Amino acid sequence: MNELILRSMSEESKKNMTPVKHTTIELTSGVVAGIAAAILSQVSVPLHQMSLTIACRHSSLADK
Repeated sequence: MNELILRSMSEESKKNMTPVKHTTIELTSGVVAGIAAAILSQVSVPLHQMSLTIACRHSSLADK
C-alpha cells in the first residue's frame, strides 16, 4: 500500500516529506494490511470447513 501512495506522489512531495508523514504512510499501510488479513482469515475458515464437509460426504458415499 505504501508503494502505491509513494508512486502517486510527485518527486517534490517525496523530497519534502516529513518523518511524521512518512510514519503516517507506513501506519496506514499496516492498518490496511491488517484489515485485509483479518478479512481473508475469516473467509478462509468457512471455505476450509466446506471442503472438509464435501470430502466427508464424498467419503461416506464411496463406502456405500
